[in-house]
Amino acid sequence: TCDSVTKALEILKRQYCCDCDGLEHPGLGQYVPGLSVPRFTGAVRHFLQVLHLPGHWICVTNLLSVNPNEVFIFDSLPKTVVVEQVVVQLTSLLRKQLESDVMTLRVRDCDEQPSNSSLCGYYALASAIAISQGDDPTSWRYCPQQLVNFIDSGIASGVFPLLIPKRRKPGANDRKVLKNVDKLHCICQAPSAGTMAMCSNC
Repeated sequence: TCDSVTKALEILKRQYCCDCDGLEHPGLGQYVPGLSVPRFTGAVRHFLQVLHLPGHWICVTNLLSVNPNEVFIFDSLPKTVVVEQVVVQLTSLLRKQLESDVMTLRVRDCDEQPSNSSLCGYYALASAIAISQGDDPTSWRYCPQQLVNFIDSGIASGVFPLLIPKRRKPGANDRKVLKNVDKLHCICQAPSAGTMAMCSNC
């Protein structure tokens, strides 16, 4: 649930990530197209965040790159589609990174949830935990039941141990790289038109 994910992110922020931004309530990323925008705090430092999409959870971060506008996406579904909701929420997180108004999105070859399961929240949190601990989760593979037990126990106790039961898959890298993805601004979710103070239409 959103409450469980939020509690897990609060634990990670307290336990590991005092020197990065993000790890906010996922509900701050929700918006209504044409009427509102996400309300994430704009990241000044690098960020780590779990995003809620319609019926799905993913983990996003730029901690694995020196370029703040290069974002790594960890999605446990086998065929990731970078939808507008992802771009709009990332724009909210990156709106203070003014050196570029485009992003590079790297969809990583991370572990996939079992087919016909609803474990995406666990897999998104597994990626967030690994990144919080200074590890790139791209090549890790998990036993689903052990992963569920590990995360449920951590949320209940308020502490995530250092090691998630896992095994390494050699050679894992990017599934897909999307370059020059426009950030989408304002309630109209449109690319910028130069230096903007206020949209003429919105």
